[in-house]
Amino acid sequence: MLLPDNSRGQGSGDSQDSQGGEIMEFKGAICTGFNDSQLAIGPAQGKNAVAAHNMPYGTIVEIPQLKGKMGGGTFRSSKGKTYDLGPINNGRFIVADTGGPFFDFDIWGFSGGKVNMDVKVISWGEGEGMAWSITEAIQDAQRRGTWGKYQKAFNNSNNNYGGFKTKKLSKFKNNDLNNPLIK
Repeated sequence: MLLPDNSRGQGSGDSQDSQGGEIMEFKGAICTGFNDSQLAIGPAQGKNAVAAHNMPYGTIVEIPQLKGKMGGGTFRSSKGKTYDLGPINNGRFIVADTGGPFFDFDIWGFSGGKVNMDVKVISWGEGEGMAWSITEAIQDAQRRGTWGKYQKAFNNSNNNYGGFKTKKLSKFKNNDLNNPLIK
């Protein structure tokens, strides 16, 4: 059975905090790693991209626990836009993909397993498209017949990692807010 496809939330879109700091923080977000070379907005170009839910592609995030290890540099989208993420290994990443319903942020090239980390939004993306909501990721898995494969990982994330932090981000989409499956 497919979950209901609720309407998109309305986003007016502050593009960056007036002080240049974060505009939203997800404490204890569920973070995993992946290594696909083709991302939704362009090919992987270093360890500076993440997949996420409920936010625009092109959003810049910072993961303090990864400073000195990953992030930074530049990312050029398939639409020709170049993103400057600052010095290499500064912990800043671009939201360049979306994916399965078992993470808040899936970090390209990260091999640390599934962990909780704080993630700060530095600026919202514009003009590159929108990442799925967790509900849309579940619906896609149900349509493709792969929900059984993902359901155990979803339940593990939901029950053992404190629930999905990006669920509460309703600035751009709101269909996760009332989904009883998502904690």
